[in-house]
Amino acid sequence: MLRNALKPLSLTTEILAQKIMEKRAEQLSVNDFIELTRQIENSK
Repeated sequence: MLRNALKPLSLTTEILAQKIMEKRAEQLSVNDFIELTRQIENSK
């Protein structure tokens, strides 16, 4: 799951609670990856 893989980034609980965090990295579309990256950047 993405939640486990991204644990070292100390993400906000808001990001960790998203449904996308239950997926495996290979299940993400390019658009999913871009959106997740934007959310992580905006949370800093």
